[in-house]
Amino acid sequence: MTEERKTQKLSDLIEIKHGYAFKSSQFEKSQDDSLHIVLTPGNYTEDATLEFNKQNTKRLIDDDIPESFLFEKGELTIVMTDLSSKMKILGKPAFISSDNILHNQRIGRIVFKCSNLEPRYLYFYLTTKLFLDNIKETATGTMVRHTAPKRILSNRLLLPPLSEQKRIVVILDEAFGAIARAKENAARNLANARELFDSYLNRVFTEKGEGWEDASIEQCFKVRSGDFLPKKKMDPTGAVPVYGGNGKTGTHSESNLSGSNVIIGRVGAKCGNVRSIHQPIWLTDNAFYVSQFYHEFDHDFLSTVLNWVNLRDTANQAAQPVISYQTIKSVVIPFQKNISDQIATVQRFDDLSQKVSRLEKSYKQKLAALDELKQSLLQ
Repeated sequence: MTEERKTQKLSDLIEIKHGYAFKSSQFEKSQDDSLHIVLTPGNYTEDATLEFNKQNTKRLIDDDIPESFLFEKGELTIVMTDLSSKMKILGKPAFISSDNILHNQRIGRIVFKCSNLEPRYLYFYLTTKLFLDNIKETATGTMVRHTAPKRILSNRLLLPPLSEQKRIVVILDEAFGAIARAKENAARNLANARELFDSYLNRVFTEKGEGWEDASIEQCFKVRSGDFLPKKKMDPTGAVPVYGGNGKTGTHSESNLSGSNVIIGRVGAKCGNVRSIHQPIWLTDNAFYVSQFYHEFDHDFLSTVLNWVNLRDTANQAAQPVISYQTIKSVVIPFQKNISDQIATVQRFDDLSQKVSRLEKSYKQKLAALDELKQSLLQ
């Protein structure tokens, strides 16, 4: 390798400065454009860009603005803390997009020590799998993962002449622009595929024809809660799945429900989520099951209807959402009176769902392939 194309430690080329330790009382979520944004790891995307929306934009609410910690537009930064153990943004770079952004702690500010390093050339290097894998391997922490300037600066960068760096940047900008447009199209088609199914479902349940009627849940069926089962009483070698409010939670040697059942999450993240189970299970007291029917229902059809009406909307809005028979009994559901018609409707749903799933799989594969193409180009 010639001297012109030697590798150099990042520590010879750049410095990384820590941000200001803002107190949590100094900033809050806000869309007030007159206030400065306090940059946080939550503003970084997996695509190495910055995103500011209603949920993640935090702004300084006092007048004490540390001027030396105010970014200039176009500066290059790097994430040094990832709140997720999966480290999807740890080490990711991003350019500052406006003049009103403050340098917060755990965000690295990259300062160039030499004039023969093109910023976007460095940016592309910081998005390579080689660099990011090294950052992940040297990260500290368990649930929250951290890196540090010293660990970042120990990496080595192949540094061709400045003119070649600029030529490479032009090529990558053009290629990545085309890839970004292709990803946008694939993502839009992925969303359209799901909307196709949801639209069909809405049309079936709202544009009802002959043979349909509406009735409240208390006119259609009664529910009962499952049975309390502490985790220490579960049998990890058992063949019977244990279901609760958040889905499958383990296995047991005994069942308290057999045959086919409609179960409804009662509490937790999947509160109001409905599924039909066609095997013996143990149902915990975090879920309901339909214990008595006043109309004839195909269980898969009823599960689809109940998910469509969204029982979670009836939950008591406490720290943890909870539904009860009292909160759901007045919910009105549409259904076909003839069970053979219900079965035929479910079959149409299943057929369309399978087609949509194949489309979704295809678009997800395209998105993954485009990401792999980006890394191939960088390599």
